[in-house]
Amino acid sequence: MVNFLFPAAIFAYLLSYCQVEREEQFSNETLSKIEPYIPPGSPSSGEADKRDYILNGAVCSGALVGPRHVLTAKHCIKSGVSGKFAPGFDQTAKLGYGDVTHVITIGDEATGDCRHKGDWAVLIINKRLSDERGYFGVKTPDKSRIGQVGFDHMGYPSDKENTMRPYRQNNNKLLDKEWSCDGNGPFWTDTDLYGGQSGGPFWKALDSGRYIWGVLAVGQASNDRSWAGWACGSNMISNVNWLLKEFA
Repeated sequence: MVNFLFPAAIFAYLLSYCQVEREEQFSNETLSKIEPYIPPGSPSSGEADKRDYILNGAVCSGALVGPRHVLTAKHCIKSGVSGKFAPGFDQTAKLGYGDVTHVITIGDEATGDCRHKGDWAVLIINKRLSDERGYFGVKTPDKSRIGQVGFDHMGYPSDKENTMRPYRQNNNKLLDKEWSCDGNGPFWTDTDLYGGQSGGPFWKALDSGRYIWGVLAVGQASNDRSWAGWACGSNMISNVNWLLKEFA
């Protein structure tokens, strides 16, 4: 089941579909933050171009995966909350904003690690903001790369300049930790985490372009070890590809 949430209203449409998985190829990553709609004239309206991009009071990150399509974490989303999106935010929204018109998620995938694997959402915005910067492709994670480094993550951690600037982490390592939801995710990395990075992309640069494997869903720790878990999988990819057709 796919949940359509219209940010200006408190209701959802449910839609069943069948989609064959395929992988899209695009170039040039575009990272962004997400913020609530602030009515003109409100006490906070003058801060709209300086503040973090937030949904429901939670600071989150996201990335374009289509002309009007933003991939982020589902736990950043609630029905009935309108929002805006700006690509390449760095202290200000230099490339402008797009209004979020739809939020698409899937039903909860049970509990535990399956819930983390399904913790993704796609936002549809009202402008083709990717025309200037391009957008990511999406791809299923590759288990054969466990133990390898060379992956990238970017987000807006709240312990760095109050989330006003993006921070990129290079050479993240894919950890040898069980992919315990149907064997296909979530996957785990040694990425350093802080609030604000949720929904940020984890990607691999290939000769054919940059492909997102997943979006940041959770951080876990045990004793002196910690790791990041990522929402991912064929369901995420199928929905992104389907939405590229539905919302051109």
